[in-house]
Amino acid sequence: MFICICKGISSRQLDQAIESCGNAIQKVQEVTGAGTDCGKCLPKLCKLFQKSEESNISIKVPNFGTHCSKIS
Repeated sequence: MFICICKGISSRQLDQAIESCGNAIQKVQEVTGAGTDCGKCLPKLCKLFQKSEESNISIKVPNFGTHCSKIS
């Protein structure tokens, strides 16, 4: 399933990036580009990170300056 339509990034690709980059969301964004364009995938991206770490996460999107913290 695609998570980031803008960059064509699948959930499998994001899982692999999270595994290789650790829980460094900015690094995953640099490597994949996910969450750096329109921002619609940010809630799903946050949830992927929360599955592997239960702390608050802040994501910055260049176009919007969007931040997300723990999503229920």
